[in-house]
Amino acid sequence: MMFNNLSMQLKVIFLLALVAVIGIGSVLFIDTSLGNNIKQYNEMVNGPAPGTVAMARQGRHAAWTSRSILKAVLSSDETKLAKALDDLEVGHKKFNEENEAAVQFFPAKAEEVKAIRKAYESALSGSCAEVIALARSGQREQAVTSMDGGCGPELLDVMTKIATFVDKGVAENTELAARLEKQSSDNMRNANIVGIVGLLSAGAIGIWLTRSGISGPIVRLNDLMAQMSKGNLTVSIPGQERKDEIGAMSRTAEVFREGLAEAETLRANAEKQKAVSEQERRAAMLQLADNFEKSVGGIVSLVSSAATEMQAAAAQLSSTAQEASAQSVAVSAAAEEAGANVTSVASSAEELGASVNEIGRQVATSAQISSEAVLEADKATSIVAELNEVASSIGGVVDMIAGLASQTNLLALNATIKSARAGEAGRGFAVVASEVKALAGQTARATTEISSKIAQIQEATSRAAQAMQTITGTIQNINHTSTAIASAVEQQTAATQEIVQAVNQASMGTSEVTSNITGVAMAAEQTGDAASQVLASSGELAEQAERLHHEMDKFLTTVRAA
Repeated sequence: MMFNNLSMQLKVIFLLALVAVIGIGSVLFIDTSLGNNIKQYNEMVNGPAPGTVAMARQGRHAAWTSRSILKAVLSSDETKLAKALDDLEVGHKKFNEENEAAVQFFPAKAEEVKAIRKAYESALSGSCAEVIALARSGQREQAVTSMDGGCGPELLDVMTKIATFVDKGVAENTELAARLEKQSSDNMRNANIVGIVGLLSAGAIGIWLTRSGISGPIVRLNDLMAQMSKGNLTVSIPGQERKDEIGAMSRTAEVFREGLAEAETLRANAEKQKAVSEQERRAAMLQLADNFEKSVGGIVSLVSSAATEMQAAAAQLSSTAQEASAQSVAVSAAAEEAGANVTSVASSAEELGASVNEIGRQVATSAQISSEAVLEADKATSIVAELNEVASSIGGVVDMIAGLASQTNLLALNATIKSARAGEAGRGFAVVASEVKALAGQTARATTEISSKIAQIQEATSRAAQAMQTITGTIQNINHTSTAIASAVEQQTAATQEIVQAVNQASMGTSEVTSNITGVAMAAEQTGDAASQVLASSGELAEQAERLHHEMDKFLTTVRAA
């Protein structure tokens, strides 16, 4: 069958084309039927209907003419008469226009329409003209008599003919409209019948072609594939000679069937080889177990030994960290004591500055209290001496801090050596020891800076002592050298400020030493915590190594038993 050899795409296109042809045929039938109705409606609308309207308007204009003539007859003056005659002329003109239009709309009844116009013109030119002439001459009674006897009945006859024509036209139009309405209803019914029959026919043909050429073969092919999947490889695949996609699917199914048959043959051969392969696999598994025990067993032993050594190193590292923490606490206490001493020096320096300021105010106030100024100068000299002694004591404290820094450096070096001996396990502690060593170096540099500041303080106190001597000699000649005394006081004030600044810097240095030593203590404590964690981890590693060794023995036993 030619349809079976078409591709799926062409089959679908064919079915769509069939539906389209039937649909187009239905549309053409409907269009032709409705076109005839529309044509007849147009003929009625453009012919009898407007023609009838034109004739009805002629009747109205004929009545207008009769009324205008009557108004002319009854006019009491020339103005009303002229107005009535003008209305008559307008009605006459419109009557003729509507008559000409009716002739155009009723070509088959043109003579009848023209006859009505002829009767209208005859009445106007005859008896009606006589009535108008009598009205113009003022003979109203004669005009009325002539109107009733000739003009009026003639115009009434014209209006009667027009009314008869209009009634006949309306009846014809009504009959034509009813006929066209029935014809339109019949055409719509026939169009619906044709459309429904066409669609049903297209659907029936499409279903038949689809079932016979597409879905039916696919369903049969699917059943055969299901049988083959259940092991029935003796089935015959139909449709391999087809040229469409179903033929290709049938040929593919045949290849699939042959492949399954060949696979079944190979499976039977594989069963025969299974027994031989099982023996070879058994021997290979035993050999694999022996090789695994030789290689992995040695590794497990090494891991267990390394875990034991790591435990010992972690214990030593924890002990060293505790010792470093204790030393850091001692250094921190010494640094705090040095800070207290520096604070005392700062207080003394501030007192010295206050005394110098007091001297300046006394000198400026009056030269008469020179004796009291001498006493204040002596006090200042004593304070400077005390400041010099305090500075000397600070030097001793600084030396002590330097000694502590040197000892901390030695401890950090010792910790570095021990961590190096610990190997990989002591690497973290070596970092902490390096930080301790760096902090000790910072402490040494801070003490050196403090020593320098103390030297500056001693130098400043020496200058202060000399200034006091100058002040004492100058006060004795206060009346002559008051200006020199004020200058000396200013120099003394500046020197005192330098002393205060130096002492404050020394205080900051000792605070920094205290802070650094506290950091060393915290680092040592963290090192101890890390060492404890390493110790715990090494213990867990040893347990896991022992468990791994046990599991390896179980695995080898299982493999050898397989």
